[in-house]
Amino acid sequence: MQHTILKRAEQTFLALLMLAGLATMTGYWFFRVWHHGDLIEFDAAPPLKATFQIDINHADWPEMMQMPGVGKTTAQLIVKTREAGGPYTSLEDLANRVHGVGPRMTAAMKPFVLPTQTYPTPPDGQQP
Repeated sequence: MQHTILKRAEQTFLALLMLAGLATMTGYWFFRVWHHGDLIEFDAAPPLKATFQIDINHADWPEMMQMPGVGKTTAQLIVKTREAGGPYTSLEDLANRVHGVGPRMTAAMKPFVLPTQTYPTPPDGQQP
């Protein structure tokens, strides 16, 4: 007497189920190979550039740090000098007033700085 866990009909059903699964996986693989040219290549897309501009007379030091070559200390010094001496008239004015900012740094900052507005000087010498 032979003892089996599954009956003959159950074994046949399980074999057909496994065969159907194998056929489905093979069909999916062929479908992927056949439509390989239809896939979108994300790596082939050109990189996008994000541009921004900062108003040096209104930006806080975290915003200033986004410019190339400007670290935390320099950004805080730019804001502190602006608060003490009034708004900057140009990048050259910023370079003259802030220690550590020179022609090389202002050249790197120039594409990221909005043109400065001209501020009238009050007659009593106070900040606008």
